[in-house]
Amino acid sequence: MAQQAKSCYLKSNDKALVTVYLPHQKPVIIGRCPETNITDTQCSRQQVQLCADYQEYKVFIQQLGKRPCGFNGFKTRKDVKFIGNHEDCLEILYGKHTYQIEFNPPPPKTFLPEKRPRDTNSEQKGTSINLDEHSSWESKDSGALLMYTTQGVEGRSKIAAYDMDGTLITTRSGLVFPKDYDDWQLIYPEVSGKLKKLHGSGYKIVIFTNQGSLGSGKLSAKLFKNKIKHVAQRIGVPMQIFIATGSSIYRKPAIGMWQKLVEVETDTKNFLLKNNDSVSIDEDSSFYVGDAAGRPKNWAPKKKKDHSLADRLLALNLGLKFYTPEEHFLGHKEAPYVLPTFNPKNLPTVDISIGANVTSSIQEIVLMVGCPASGKSHFVKNHLKHYGYVNRDTLRSWQKCISVMEEHLAEKKSVVVDNTNPDPSSRKRYIEVAKKHGVPVRCFVMTTTFEHAKHNNKFRELTDPSHVKITEVIINSFLKNYQPPSLDEGFTEIVQINFVATFENDEHRRFYEMYLLEH
Repeated sequence: MAQQAKSCYLKSNDKALVTVYLPHQKPVIIGRCPETNITDTQCSRQQVQLCADYQEYKVFIQQLGKRPCGFNGFKTRKDVKFIGNHEDCLEILYGKHTYQIEFNPPPPKTFLPEKRPRDTNSEQKGTSINLDEHSSWESKDSGALLMYTTQGVEGRSKIAAYDMDGTLITTRSGLVFPKDYDDWQLIYPEVSGKLKKLHGSGYKIVIFTNQGSLGSGKLSAKLFKNKIKHVAQRIGVPMQIFIATGSSIYRKPAIGMWQKLVEVETDTKNFLLKNNDSVSIDEDSSFYVGDAAGRPKNWAPKKKKDHSLADRLLALNLGLKFYTPEEHFLGHKEAPYVLPTFNPKNLPTVDISIGANVTSSIQEIVLMVGCPASGKSHFVKNHLKHYGYVNRDTLRSWQKCISVMEEHLAEKKSVVVDNTNPDPSSRKRYIEVAKKHGVPVRCFVMTTTFEHAKHNNKFRELTDPSHVKITEVIINSFLKNYQPPSLDEGFTEIVQINFVATFENDEHRRFYEMYLLEH
């Protein structure tokens, strides 16, 4: 008698969620209910129907609610049934309430999902070769970067680099996002032949792809790796694939994946270019192709606006020639595109407005105004370090800020209030204390744009592991509440302050002058 499961459960690492038992061949409907302990009102009471088959080691999944579930990182649809296997991931509501399918005992190998068959579509016909026999996977920085190197890869001076989704492959279903791991095909019939020709003329084929859903756990690493293997096999040339799984230095447009490609390691005997053997890269002959190119709506008839600028910005950061898939594979003319208004290379070099003094010879209060990551603390540290320091992030409340401020004033010290102070009401409390003590108040306003502040925040996040990340929600909240200060509030002077960065080393300076935001 063939082996079959004795039980099947939905289990979760979230202790707030209740384990759900799935009997053999009996449909179970779950959602916002006591059986799951889900109370999320966005989740329907009858969100999803599940039916386990103990003999086949499968769970049949059908969305019932208005909002999609998540299956192995993909959104479900009401009109599409999904088949779940042992250890597959099911989100009762897409992005939320994550469970994993567990059969007991686990299925034998004969029940594991079959490998994706070779494409047979007429437009995809071509020779596929098995590159997987001697291929290898590597994980770097606790999984922040995954690297897949196929059989036959060798270091070369010329690099032909590509994005993956929307550049080399697209969905078979026609959906914007794939409905499962098999929902892909080469984007153009020319892809395989073009890459083979480049490889034959001395180029190394490299893929750089952002896959943040891997880092968040929405995608199954096991199934995604299997997909990558099939993509490489279908294209049919030796290649190296770099996969950024989160928002680290490896995520485009940051250059971490390229740096790993050209990484230099010191050997006891000589220097090695680790991931390109011992071959130095000729950047003038290399290029990068991607669909996240900043093209506006209707860049071609009925074409949508590009979802991002990340690919074009990566090429700009690296100084590589850049092409869109249409230009590279189909020979189209260059399409129009729009770069960000903020260019990190074009920044102020003087940090205080002409004619103003940073410090005063008499006791005073300086009230800083600026959004998070605008450089207030950096300026204070470099120019007002002898002033008594008041900061709400460390003191936790404005009442405590007032108390510490008065202590400094009683000691006849000047004081700098290093808070965001976005509106008159937040500034008034400090101005009133100054009036009570007969001390003048100047306002120092950071001129840093919001895009510049977001750039500062991203730079700190990528270069300083100890830095507490500031979300864009917090920066946008300041923008929503901001009211420019005026002399009518009681200030003796309003001084405009530019943020001028200083760096620990030249490497940080070069990195700061690159595009870091995806846009």
